Amino acid sequence: MVVRFCDSNGNDIHEIETQDIIGIISACKGEAVVFPKGHYTYSNHILSFYSKNDDKMSEELIVYLNKS
Repeated sequence: MVVRFCDSNGNDIHEIETQDIIGIISACKGEAVVFPKGHYTYSNHILSFYSKNDDKMSEELIVYLNKS
């Protein structure tokens, strides 16, 4: 599944693909999430479903982070 990390304004910080969704959410709820662009803290997350060009349903996890 695609996981997108976004700041509080919805701007993309980073994107990964993983099947360990529970691990990603647990890790993000820790003390900090660190990217080359800076340190962030967990805010919330949503699971988004969307249709691609072939009408196949896909999903992505969007993790919202606050700049520390």
